[in-house]
Amino acid sequence: DTISFKVTVNDEGLGIGDGSFKAPFYFKLIQSSHQCYKKFGGTEQWGRNNFVFNSRGGGAAGFSESLLSLGFPDGANSITGASRSGSNLIKRSGSSEGWPFLQFALQAGVETSKTSNKGQGAGRQFTSRPFLHSSALPSPFVDDVTGSSLYNHGWNWSISDINEVTDAPVQVSGVNGFYGGGYTAENGTTSLVQQEIPVVPPINIAALSQARLGGYSIANIDDPGLKSNQVATVTGQAGLFPHTLQAIGNSYAHPLIPSDKAYVDNYSITFDSRANAGGGPKNITFADHSYLANKALWDEYFFSSITPQPSSVLMFGGSSRSAKQVAEEFFFDEKPLPNRRLTPYSAGFDDKGLEKLFASSQQQQFSGGLADKIAARLMVNGSFNVNSTSVDAWRVFLSSLKGKPVAYLDKNKALGGVTSADETTSNGVSVSGFTLPNGKPTKSPKSPSDPEQWSSPRELSDTEITQLATAMVEQVKLRGPFLSLSEFVNRRLDSSDSELSVKGALQAALDDEKVSINANFRNSTREFSNAEQNSVSAAFPEAMKGPIAYGSAAYVDQADVLRNFAEQLTPRGDTFVVRTYGDSLDSQGKVVARAWCEAVVQRVPDYIDPADEAQTKQADLQSATNKLFGRKLQVVGFRWLNPSEV
Repeated sequence: DTISFKVTVNDEGLGIGDGSFKAPFYFKLIQSSHQCYKKFGGTEQWGRNNFVFNSRGGGAAGFSESLLSLGFPDGANSITGASRSGSNLIKRSGSSEGWPFLQFALQAGVETSKTSNKGQGAGRQFTSRPFLHSSALPSPFVDDVTGSSLYNHGWNWSISDINEVTDAPVQVSGVNGFYGGGYTAENGTTSLVQQEIPVVPPINIAALSQARLGGYSIANIDDPGLKSNQVATVTGQAGLFPHTLQAIGNSYAHPLIPSDKAYVDNYSITFDSRANAGGGPKNITFADHSYLANKALWDEYFFSSITPQPSSVLMFGGSSRSAKQVAEEFFFDEKPLPNRRLTPYSAGFDDKGLEKLFASSQQQQFSGGLADKIAARLMVNGSFNVNSTSVDAWRVFLSSLKGKPVAYLDKNKALGGVTSADETTSNGVSVSGFTLPNGKPTKSPKSPSDPEQWSSPRELSDTEITQLATAMVEQVKLRGPFLSLSEFVNRRLDSSDSELSVKGALQAALDDEKVSINANFRNSTREFSNAEQNSVSAAFPEAMKGPIAYGSAAYVDQADVLRNFAEQLTPRGDTFVVRTYGDSLDSQGKVVARAWCEAVVQRVPDYIDPADEAQTKQADLQSATNKLFGRKLQVVGFRWLNPSEV
């Protein structure tokens, strides 16, 4: 009257489709969204966008078996359950729970591992950085069972034998599980924020840090021949690998890319093993999205914050304004832009000039060079040169937001349906990876389970700001001078110096051992063990070092700091202080009088010869004078100096 069982991995599998696709374990995780289109003849048409997480197909010998075995306890390929009474099985078959004997769990990766968390199901199975290179939010692809392949995706699976539902290695609080630091109450939290849907237009390039960079997107279906229920599908096989989060503004090197490369074009991956499906290993491009995006964006683009302001966004004051109205009030009524560091340059500019900028329908759609023309009418108040080697200058700059009001959308209220923002004043400098964070500023977290760190901005103290300023000067002296903003933001492509190539200057300063901002992440629980580091065949091993929480809401990244200050940064100054002196000599050549003076000179957008408009690029200049001398310099301040000031 007893029944026993044994669950074993084998490589036979079930036929899928035409039967040539066989796998005992195959990922096909689909997230679908539906959209209604009314463009074509007024008839409603519906399209469905699929977002798919796949594993290698084709049933290659041993692959699927090995993939499934990774989830078994201690890497075994079978589980033997205890014998059960047949009569009890019959009795319990009518209950809502039945009599469970096996649990299969598929979970997004967390910061701590099952080893550091001391238990199967307590932490992630595989070596990964779940909030940066290994997120489950993109559509990743599992092509191999090696540590290097598993590093590229954020999903973890585990298989356990259980005798009761309560035996399952899953902890809950009410109806919520735990995530973030771990899957248990010891290290996890029941709610966290990892991505934001922007609520206001960006004001600097770092505000794009939440963009998903994987080289693909699901575009709206815009086909006049659209048929009802047309489907657009994106899988992890598409795009430019790897699918990365928190890329723009950050500068973390990827461990699978050599230190002196921004990409490799010979990364081997197998999407399908079937010869009749064109299967087998293929060489693809594998890119450092942070490096490439930063290089493309930081010196070529900017955000003026002259945008339409819908009334539905509370921080715009409840009244709707067009981009043209925003520009008019800024240039002629002294009303500041959302980016309050921008000031108007109105020389020779009036309402007719503004009307000309917004005249055509093309320009009203922000094309036709409008951004360049607007840029020629904007100046930055209080810009900061990233090549400064003054600790005091960096400290004052980084402290400029101290005590400023901070808007936030309370996490608990939002979960209850309340969407109105609150406001608080930080005692320190508030830094966040989000435009509208979900809590009040909080101090440095002590453990992975501190709930505030996963949703609230960080409050930096005076001591932390001074430490960061000191470390920044050390980095500028080590790496500078920076000739562009992208050079400042990015890591160095250098095979001879891993310190310069593993991360950019600002991130290196944040991670300096003498800077306490992220100090609580520097311990064995929150970093990869030696075994985990060795499980990945890294082309750049130094990129495996450091906290696992890079890219998370809990960790203060370079992009978080740049979100608050990037609009002020410049690699060179346009305002100069010039000092000079003169002597008056008698007939014997002796000095009878001496004077010192100081002038403040500012380079302005206009060229010396008005034949070229201010937005004209150097290569397109027509005037020989402008090619030789460039833009105008104006004296904006002058004073005589006392001898004691020299």
